[in-house]
Amino acid sequence: MHFAIDLSAFDQPLATLPSAPFAFSIPFPPRAAQVEVVDENGGILALADITSKLLRDAVSALPSSAFVRNPSQMSVALLNKIAALESQIRAGALLGARQKLTNDIRRDIAAGLLDNYQLQNEQQYTKLELLALVDELAARLLP
Repeated sequence: MHFAIDLSAFDQPLATLPSAPFAFSIPFPPRAAQVEVVDENGGILALADITSKLLRDAVSALPSSAFVRNPSQMSVALLNKIAALESQIRAGALLGARQKLTNDIRRDIAAGLLDNYQLQNEQQYTKLELLALVDELAARLLP
């Protein structure tokens, strides 16, 4: 997707800024795992690992009551595994990242979360929703 950038600030007097925040919606195709913002020469201006971000946010939002035991320890362990997953994705090791998701992170979620726990807000996932998210993200990492 291409778009023109105009960093003019509508102030008195009109000023051109060296940078400015922006936001827009983009499609998230089935095979996408990352989003890059590149300049006209192909240089990467920003990189977002959507797979790790979605998973990290979901695990961080889990209530303590979701865990079978040791909520803080289990949460930290999962977040560390998600950080390792992110490193694999950034290195281009997508097969290894997919295996980490399906054989490690998914297993820990399945064993470490209770089947039924009370959600405290709309940003939290049930165990089944979190497992479905892991499965969807793993499918995005297929070669």
